[in-house]
Amino acid sequence: MSISILISSVLYGFTSFQTYLYFIRFGKNDTQFLKSTVTFIWILETAHEFLIGHYLYWNLITNYGNPSALLATTHVDDVTTGITALITLVVQCFYARRIWIMSNRNWYLSFITFALAIAHFGFEIAVMGLTFKMPDYAEFHKIAPYFTTGLALAAAVDITIASSMCYFLLAITRTPDSTNTIMNKIIMYTISSGLLTSITDIVILICFLTMPNNLVYLFFYGFVNNFYANSLLAMLNSRESLRAIATSAEGSVALSEFRVAPPESIDKTYLSTHGSNLTTFHSMAQFSGTQSKMDAVPEEEV
Repeated sequence: MSISILISSVLYGFTSFQTYLYFIRFGKNDTQFLKSTVTFIWILETAHEFLIGHYLYWNLITNYGNPSALLATTHVDDVTTGITALITLVVQCFYARRIWIMSNRNWYLSFITFALAIAHFGFEIAVMGLTFKMPDYAEFHKIAPYFTTGLALAAAVDITIASSMCYFLLAITRTPDSTNTIMNKIIMYTISSGLLTSITDIVILICFLTMPNNLVYLFFYGFVNNFYANSLLAMLNSRESLRAIATSAEGSVALSEFRVAPPESIDKTYLSTHGSNLTTFHSMAQFSGTQSKMDAVPEEEV
């Protein structure tokens, strides 16, 4: 567990750094919804680090020389489970909202994603509540169905989100090669971030089912929340590099913070020639949730 806490602490450092970068780069222009989401995620991550730090102190200092303390459950452990579940819920619901926007407000797919995410959260909260009544992890097998179902739902949500977003991104790639380069990078990131969290959930599930007599699964569970938080922050912060790619690509227009705003210098002759490209960029802008700055030309002319 000490190694797991160390990994979580390192990943928390990345979370804090990415949060700092986010507010430096996008704090003035992003919507209040995005800024509030990032702030809330960072607060939850900070609380998680405080709690696992307390767990480490309780085991290594308070109960030094008492190996049986490693098997005992504490209320700190239980609350940590709830915080992990809440971080996962916020990130998954954020991506579900992206699906809703990218699918032209298709309620069916987004509702299924929301429902699965909330169901996972419900099972995790049930696990938290039941562990409050357990004296040690030796009795954890009694709530195994809740724990395993929650992990399976988490993996299902991540796979659904990644596959859905890739589908809708591929649907708007009817553009020149320069734009396809950007889209390919977005798609690859979407796949990799979704796979990272879903694979971690599956590994936790496999370890729990195949090694029920030890706590190996807690090693991975200790930092899965950091993967979720960093995947969201990395997606938001990657808009800067994607804008640079779009700006430097020959024949492309400026990609502004994933909002894809055409530069003010573009005249209507350019728009009439490249209107389809800008329409695709406008569709891509929906990926981030930031407001579109199509100030140069009315949207109906794009």
